Amino acid sequence: MKKTIYYLLSLLSLIVQACSSSDNNSNQDNSLLYRKWYAVSSTMDGTTYYPPVCVNNGHRDHLDILTSNVANFYYVDNSNGMNCSDNYAVESFTFTRNGNTLNMTFGNGYTSTITISELTVTTLKFVETNSEGSSYRVYSSF
Repeated sequence: MKKTIYYLLSLLSLIVQACSSSDNNSNQDNSLLYRKWYAVSSTMDGTTYYPPVCVNNGHRDHLDILTSNVANFYYVDNSNGMNCSDNYAVESFTFTRNGNTLNMTFGNGYTSTITISELTVTTLKFVETNSEGSSYRVYSSF
């Protein structure tokens, strides 16, 4: 009987440690988050949009998340069909991270919330919610 109780307590302890350890890693592994992410798609109100990849210079929309809780959205500027200028429109913001949620504040006081649904070395999927509604976005780092 004592061996059975000891065995069950040991097993329970291992399970609790494994669960809490993996939860912390998936929610707070900032090394996966801090990189350049290229826009793949954005879905809003049931319609999916695919950002252009400029044929003349290879530019594309991207999100650059820096290690100091500062990030920038870069948008292709002055596109004419699939030909684009070498300039980007930039929106800078600061953010705080709590688990899988990023609370963003832009320079003009505008706020937005990102809820991350998938974060791997090559994929970032999230829902962004702001005053305009919600959109599901997919980014890739390659």
